[in-house]
Amino acid sequence: MPHHRFSRIAPPVLLVAIATACVGFAPGTKARAAALNPTTDQTLLEPPGSPGAPVPVKVGLYITNLGDIDEVRERVELDGYLIVSWKDPRLAAAPAASNGTNYWQRYREGQIWMPSLELANAVTRRERLSFSILANAQGSVRYVEHFDAQVSSDFLLRQFPFDKQNLQVIVQPFLTDRTQLELSVDLGSSGVGGDTWVELPEWKILGLAATAETLKIRNVVGDIPQIRFDLKVRRRLAFYLWKVFLPILIMVLVSWCVFWIELSQFDWQAKIAVTTMLTLVAFSFAIERNLPRIGYLTFFDGVFLTSFVFIFLAMIEITLIHVLHLRKRESAAAAIHSASRWVFPLVYFATIALMVPIFLM
Repeated sequence: MPHHRFSRIAPPVLLVAIATACVGFAPGTKARAAALNPTTDQTLLEPPGSPGAPVPVKVGLYITNLGDIDEVRERVELDGYLIVSWKDPRLAAAPAASNGTNYWQRYREGQIWMPSLELANAVTRRERLSFSILANAQGSVRYVEHFDAQVSSDFLLRQFPFDKQNLQVIVQPFLTDRTQLELSVDLGSSGVGGDTWVELPEWKILGLAATAETLKIRNVVGDIPQIRFDLKVRRRLAFYLWKVFLPILIMVLVSWCVFWIELSQFDWQAKIAVTTMLTLVAFSFAIERNLPRIGYLTFFDGVFLTSFVFIFLAMIEITLIHVLHLRKRESAAAAIHSASRWVFPLVYFATIALMVPIFLM
């Protein structure tokens, strides 16, 4: 039976297994270090420098792949390197052992003190693919982590699909270590890879900016230092111009064909108008899954609603002239029908032009 086999485990081995399972998994914690490295010098697990003084830590972010941007759920998936560097004089090597400037000593996690950092806007726990901890002869330590993460970011979509976005990656210390660290940006280690697979077909990467700031949380835990990385991207327009706006424009133009049909041909006028309206509705359902679900109007919403309204107005117009035709008011019906040929296009494109400064500027 399974419980019989479990009972044969030697008590010391069992205690070690339980102690190891109970250790925390945050980098830099002394409990985890003591469990994994019983012979480690415990003084190296304390923050370097004067007791109580914050340790200057530089943070860099290098993005190697932008996996996905989901503006519907406001999530971004990316792959990259997190580079953290600090100074620990206790790890400086003697001149005889340093072998000049090429000396780098490799450490295991739990052997030395490390700043405990996390992605504050991560949707799920970031996946650490690989990492290394190196210190040179002068005691400069560098932690490099290759990670994959999914983060949440604010999307400003009023200009959609002519929009630009700042995709945020926010690095913060672990809550209890916030007073131990003084964070700054490592510009030399930050950037975006230039390979073709880094970008997405729909988005063009414009660059990466970083800012060191302090998050103020009153009456809770106090101020938290953080580094905010802004990945600036711009949406590519080709898809929306040729597969969204152009079909909508063609549908609107088709609806205006009723203005060139004889007044007596109401059946054909109604068929064209109703068919165009139903086609536009079906088209909206087809593209809805790829559009952001937000609580305010975007430029695309303005164009779509304007097109929908003008197709509806065309139906109203043919109904009106049909009523006038039945009442033998041929001259009034003909005048309205003829004027609609240029009034509708003029007002439609003027309305679209007015949206440009409202939404795009």
